[in-house]
Amino acid sequence: MKKKIEEDTPAEQIEVEFNLTRLKPIHANWMVGMYNFLTGEEGRAIILNGWKKAGIPGMVQQTDILPRKDSFA
Repeated sequence: MKKKIEEDTPAEQIEVEFNLTRLKPIHANWMVGMYNFLTGEEGRAIILNGWKKAGIPGMVQQTDILPRKDSFA
């Protein structure tokens, strides 16, 4: 698909294979890559930062209480 786009092929003429034998390996590679990223140093830092912004560490340690208003609204 990328090659066809680079060749300026009109979108109507580009055929994309959606059969499972083609998609399963692509999906599996994507999932493995995401798992490796999220379990790595940078991914773990992103997850921890999200937990901190959501107040999860304080809730687990029972040092924080839930705010009355949604801080994201």
